[in-house]
Amino acid sequence: MLATYLRSDWRALASIKLKHYVVRKGKHGYWLPTAKMRAMGFQIVSCGQDGPDAWAIAREWEERYQRARKGLEKAPARVYPTGSVGDGFERFRRSNEWKSKPPRTREDWDRGWKYIDPVFGDVDPKTVTFEMLDRWYGRLKTTKGDGEAGRALKIWRALYNVLAGMKLCTPEADPSQIIRKTGVPGRTETWQEGEVVRLVKAAWRAGYRGLACVIAVAWDTALPRSTSAPLPPRRPSPAAPTWRLPATGPRRANPR
Repeated sequence: MLATYLRSDWRALASIKLKHYVVRKGKHGYWLPTAKMRAMGFQIVSCGQDGPDAWAIAREWEERYQRARKGLEKAPARVYPTGSVGDGFERFRRSNEWKSKPPRTREDWDRGWKYIDPVFGDVDPKTVTFEMLDRWYGRLKTTKGDGEAGRALKIWRALYNVLAGMKLCTPEADPSQIIRKTGVPGRTETWQEGEVVRLVKAAWRAGYRGLACVIAVAWDTALPRSTSAPLPPRRPSPAAPTWRLPATGPRRANPR
């Protein structure tokens, strides 16, 4: 009959051999990367009390290193403390749920994360208070405006739900819910055809012919400003050796 053990009886198991895992002072486990691994961006990871939980953390980091070494994923630019906000977000970004999100949604998360990371990346989410979030959001409104501050707050709230699902914080206890997000005023200005024609002619005569083309295309196709501003030219196609703009789906006419 096979012997079975409770989780608390892990010491009865055979000695576990994990690459780059060491135990200091007989009780605390660490995942210790080599100098070559540190050059790739990996850092020392404290795994906690030696035991199954520490082994699982060390095994996860070893697997991450092996995938990065083989070019299957990027090496981490930064290592967050286990159980921190940044650690939870990194775990989420390696999940199938993250990979299934549309590219624009992932881009929105990354834009919000760049404001969350410097303040809360290394912090245990259970210790984040209303006062901390209130100061953070207020500072963003002052320095970045209502739009970027609102996006960062929206991503924080979505990330909190993810962290709660990972049992890193208490579900439905996000202190940011007390904060009222300031909305961005809607656009009210519109362009008339004559105004657009004058803008196109002025840009053309001033030598900004690319700008003139973008204004004309944006007007004729009803592209919103947010779409037409960053349009990159595509390479000429063999069938039609002329420069062309990326294809876009049908869009509603937008105000200015």
